[in-house]
Amino acid sequence: MDLKSARADAHLVTDQLVLTNVTTVVSNGNYLSSVGLSGGPSECTLKAKSIDFRFVQDTVEVLGLEGQAYPGYTLRMFSDSAARVLKEFVFTRPVTLSGGGMFPMGDDMKLMKGRIRFDASAGRVRYPLLGTTLDLGRTKGEVLISPQWVVVDKMMGTIWDGTFTGRVLAQIDDGDALNGSFVLQDMNLTSIGKSYDKKMEKATVHGAIEFSSKGGNMNSIQAKGEAALVHGDLVEIPLFGFLGEALSNYIPGLGHLINYKISRADCDFSIEKGYVRTSNFVAQGSNMSLEGGGWIRLSDLQVNSDFKLGLRGLPGFITSPVFLLAGGLFQVRGTGPLSNVSWNFAPFSGGKAPVPPAAAPARKR
Repeated sequence: MDLKSARADAHLVTDQLVLTNVTTVVSNGNYLSSVGLSGGPSECTLKAKSIDFRFVQDTVEVLGLEGQAYPGYTLRMFSDSAARVLKEFVFTRPVTLSGGGMFPMGDDMKLMKGRIRFDASAGRVRYPLLGTTLDLGRTKGEVLISPQWVVVDKMMGTIWDGTFTGRVLAQIDDGDALNGSFVLQDMNLTSIGKSYDKKMEKATVHGAIEFSSKGGNMNSIQAKGEAALVHGDLVEIPLFGFLGEALSNYIPGLGHLINYKISRADCDFSIEKGYVRTSNFVAQGSNMSLEGGGWIRLSDLQVNSDFKLGLRGLPGFITSPVFLLAGGLFQVRGTGPLSNVSWNFAPFSGGKAPVPPAAAPARKR
């Protein structure tokens, strides 16, 4: 932290130095350059009712902290470990802060305790998670600091044109666990696609996820959640983008008769060892239905999935001879990169695609 100026009333008592009516001015230049930001204010002002240095306990207590600053950069004054956690969050504009706490001046963390509320509505908050960078707006919440954990709690704001609530817990003692949970509402599928460099048509998405990991490493993430898509077009979801072409190749013209507009699609999902898996995906449209599952490998977005396709109305009538032979359902399997899934007709495995291959053992040198 680059302290530009400070002013306070000082009171020296036995084993204590108490500063009251504290005003500090902080330079933001180094922070802005370190995270690649431009256009932010060159300095910020923070105030505190009191800062109490207790030399026997080797602690400093901060009361009535308020003002604007970049949070991770400011917390370095009190807790390097807490500042390291917040370093993962990039704030594009200074954040309104209020709160206080007890922080160690040495290495003894047992007495550390803090609560700092933040309001980042003036800018955006960026946070890397699940293979992309979340771009959060109107974000509010509070940071809770203890000897073991830093918790970014009661988070709320906007994401992908929808809203979210959630929390993130980061271990700061002898481990590197990073856990969290989010509930997301009314998100725009087009905006989600942009964050993954994928073109998708507009649809509304809801979801929830709970995750745990070691240091946020992708292959260490374990998660469970649920997702729903409403008022969308099935073939605009990358996974199903070439399904219509496959059906047309099977029965010429069939793909053009199917209304891919779906009223709702739902699934539960899990993430483990770098794979997203589901076995209960269900989509319903006016003259079609789709159910099944499979997996997506996060490292390269490879897909392996299979589904049962049911048709009603005119498409169902045209394909009735096939339905009689196939038990009333088309059975399709999709494999390949998410951006270009190849669909073929194959026996249905109950929505459980083949288990991903184990990693090859390292060669002995």
